[in-house]
Amino acid sequence: MSIKSGSATFTRFYIPDAVTEDFWNYVDEKLQAGVFKGIEDGEELAVGFTSWEDFFDSTIPYGSYHKGEYVAFHFRTDQRKVPAIVIKQHVRDAVQKYRSEHADKGPSRNERKEMQENIQKALLTRAFTQPSTCEVVWNSAEKWMLLGTTSTKTIDAFLEYFEKHFALYPVPLYHAQWALNLLSLDESQKVVLNSLVSVQSAEAMEDGRFLGYEFMTWLWCFTETGDGIIHFGEKRQADVHLGERLVLTLPGDSKERIVCTTQDTALIEARSALQQGKVVQEIQLFLRVADDEYLLTLD
Repeated sequence: MSIKSGSATFTRFYIPDAVTEDFWNYVDEKLQAGVFKGIEDGEELAVGFTSWEDFFDSTIPYGSYHKGEYVAFHFRTDQRKVPAIVIKQHVRDAVQKYRSEHADKGPSRNERKEMQENIQKALLTRAFTQPSTCEVVWNSAEKWMLLGTTSTKTIDAFLEYFEKHFALYPVPLYHAQWALNLLSLDESQKVVLNSLVSVQSAEAMEDGRFLGYEFMTWLWCFTETGDGIIHFGEKRQADVHLGERLVLTLPGDSKERIVCTTQDTALIEARSALQQGKVVQEIQLFLRVADDEYLLTLD
């Protein structure tokens, strides 16, 4: 689901300050430089920035991306695909034709490779373009960005393109990175966190997964043992309650899972699983802030 809809999926990033004296002109210049230009003949992929109001609009009118304190636009990906089985069929037909024209002698390896490349190019020109998009919402003052997808492939494509044009390097906000970049930790706390998870490691997200298990298990405890109230901002508070889905797993063995979908009887199962060493992998929470209500799932 997109960020604009009532139900949204997104990935959050920390993004450093841009080195510029005029931030909004800088944004306009970079967006215009990276605007989506469409896929050309023979190409399989085209990416670029488009308008927030209409992702088919590649003009991005001046200031249209400026939404209060946010920068908002789309990242569009157009792709042409030819199924591998179709290419294989055409190559087979081409090889048979070659044999009939060369006294039943098959093409050499290089000839076959060239044959396959030419067939793929020809089929690509006949294939329909498949557009997809995700929203980008950037709060430069608070140094965070939301990307409306959790697809690793789309995230990687966006980061590569965004870094190329903006010369800024967003950091995905998972456990340790979130704490180091968005919380006011003192040096001793940072030392402890770095001793638990090395954020420089390519496996940092996986290595620190235990922090997520601990956090969500604590959330469950918080909804049952405390007053269920979180205080934040200027005298604001949120009432937090356990929702109707709770998933527990054995660390290191995601196949052994206990899924609880109602609170009436399943919490007995959940507590039993907890005693067996399982931890919370997924939790649904219900929040009430003033007159607004939210239902979210964390995993």
